Amino acid sequence: MVRILFPTLVGRRNHPTQAFGVLPTLEVSLGYEVHAIVEREDWEQMEVGGSDGAMVRREVAKKAMKRVVRREVTDYELIPEGRNIRVTEETKHEYVDLVDEHILTTAICPKINSFLEGFNELVPKELISIFNDKEFELLLSGLPEIDLDDLQANTEYTRYSAASTVIQWFWEVVKSFNKEDMVRLLQFVTGTSKVPLEGFKALQGIYGPQQFQIQKAYGAPERLPSAHTCFNQLDLPEYSSREQLEERLLLAIHEASEGFGFG
Repeated sequence: MVRILFPTLVGRRNHPTQAFGVLPTLEVSLGYEVHAIVEREDWEQMEVGGSDGAMVRREVAKKAMKRVVRREVTDYELIPEGRNIRVTEETKHEYVDLVDEHILTTAICPKINSFLEGFNELVPKELISIFNDKEFELLLSGLPEIDLDDLQANTEYTRYSAASTVIQWFWEVVKSFNKEDMVRLLQFVTGTSKVPLEGFKALQGIYGPQQFQIQKAYGAPERLPSAHTCFNQLDLPEYSSREQLEERLLLAIHEASEGFGFG
């Protein structure tokens, strides 16, 4: 089941970063365009791309979008008079959220409602509304067995190395976690509790195979770790002690029970 459905099943809205993480798996070209708008400073100069079903009109960069499906072209205004409103650096995140909402909610609303109608005949809404989306995913699939040695062997580092003190503390802390917190960490960084059948060497990102990554995060030393689920990436500050790392990491992954961590 596509994980974007879990919040809908329990009667909650998708968090914007959940949509951001799953969109490229559904529409590759559009996912690339949307991600580039967020991540790249030169997004306004990029060429419009894609012939696989969707593209963003950025030669005008308005709050409207054009989709090409089976050679039929349809224009959508994401907000009233959106075709006449330019997207700017200050408003690009709003634009990305509007694209996500249109593709993953508005455009498929009748199908979602039909799915929910059938699903709720089998599982009454009131029985599952007490859960959040991550709890419901675990209820359906159970707690996975996480091989931490395999995860550690298939982790890449940026501005850290495997020998860095903070990284050694990180693995000591994670190996002391109970099973539930290990799953929370996996959900926090990758967006899902599922472990690939072939092990963590087969972990997928939005553009294909993507190993678990830990990157040094700059900023205030007491800041929480954050995650980019599109890239299976944990941004980990250089904490001054193992105890501080453990406290900050646990706080981050528990807070993420209500939404994906995203820095």
